Amino acid sequence: MLKQIYAIIALLAVINLLGLAGLFGLAWSSGRLNKEKVEQMAALLRKAPENEEKPTDAATTEENSDEQSSSASQIDAQLTQEEIGRLKADRALVEIRQQENLLNRRMLELQQDKESFALTKKSWEEQQHKKEEQALSSSFQLVIQNVSSAAPKDALDMLMTMSEADGLKVFSQLDERVRKKILATCRTEVQKTWRERINEQMLKQAAEPQTVQR
Repeated sequence: MLKQIYAIIALLAVINLLGLAGLFGLAWSSGRLNKEKVEQMAALLRKAPENEEKPTDAATTEENSDEQSSSASQIDAQLTQEEIGRLKADRALVEIRQQENLLNRRMLELQQDKESFALTKKSWEEQQHKKEEQALSSSFQLVIQNVSSAAPKDALDMLMTMSEADGLKVFSQLDERVRKKILATCRTEVQKTWRERINEQMLKQAAEPQTVQR
């Protein structure tokens, strides 16, 4: 059965082929078919595959469009990263300036504290100096009182135990009568030498008056 079908199909194919050949022969002999028309038909047959390749070109165009879209997305992403980087850099610069301003304020505060401490220290030193002067003045007045109230010989011994400057300072503040009594008790050579030095210093003080702190 199948062999009969194949035989029929083959017979029909041969009949069609012979028919086409007869038609080509008739057309060629009658002049309806020539070399130029054959080339045109061949050209039409060659264009068919090109038309079939057009979807491939369209696919290529679509791929190029996808690539361009991807490139645009990458560029946008890159620009976004650059913008983020600039924002971070600006923020860091602002923070640095804030830290710098804070440091400058702190340095100014430290300078002000230093100046305030220096003024406080100076004031304290002046107060201490005044206290010391007052203490010395009180001590000096007490020494003068002790020398004045002592016997002339004892007063002489007290004055001679002091330094020459302190002895002269105390002696010059004594009452004149007390000074004369003390000088009158000078008997030894050491005492007489001391009396001479005291008199010389008293003469110098008289020639060049100085303010004596009482």
